[in-house]
Amino acid sequence: MGSFELRRISKALRHVVVSLTTTTYHQRTVSHSGSSSHGKGSSFKDRVLERDGRCVITGVLVSGFDGSVFHAAHIFPIAHLDLWRKNGFESLVTDTGLRMGDAKIDSVQNGMLLDPFAHTLFDGHYISINPDNDYMVTDFSKAGHFNGRHMYHAREVGHSERPLDELLRYHFYQAVLRNVRGSAGADELESPDSDSGEEVDWYDVHSVRLDNPKFHKTANGKARLETELASKLNILAFRQGTI
Repeated sequence: MGSFELRRISKALRHVVVSLTTTTYHQRTVSHSGSSSHGKGSSFKDRVLERDGRCVITGVLVSGFDGSVFHAAHIFPIAHLDLWRKNGFESLVTDTGLRMGDAKIDSVQNGMLLDPFAHTLFDGHYISINPDNDYMVTDFSKAGHFNGRHMYHAREVGHSERPLDELLRYHFYQAVLRNVRGSAGADELESPDSDSGEEVDWYDVHSVRLDNPKFHKTANGKARLETELASKLNILAFRQGTI
């Protein structure tokens, strides 16, 4: 929990009541492949790559690099398919360009092209995009390199391939919960026995081993294990065409 000073440019002062929300912060898994979750035909990544043509946060153009350098990031994580359905997000998807199944979570309206570094920060909720503030990027990290940038849009408002504001808004709210409310520690797997289990680097696919004891010894570890398993099972279901 941090300390915050609220200032307003005005001579008139008033009391502001601030209370902690009980809304749950949901951890994300880190995408390593940057490719389609189902691997069929015109893939999720192919469609996002063709639409955006650049990292929507840094502005780096695909034309100067091999397309494989860029990642097609899901705005709302596949690991939380249950929350996707609970919030009714599939009903907001108007994209008809790809067979996505009933869930529609693999629609390009739930995707955007990012370079690897921006993708890592986005997945970790270190950066986020506020659709209610001209799509400005908020960088919650100490470095703050991306703060104040604006998201690039390749499609006009109302287009069936434009990323949904509702999904960006959900990600931004989760980022605020993680960084302002004090949920940042939810990403760590600290065990009472520091010698028990390997250290986990979420950005190294070889480090995220489900048999690591650190997953099973703490509440955070168990929650993270559940998220990792959900992500893998949902991706498998997409590939089999059962979702």
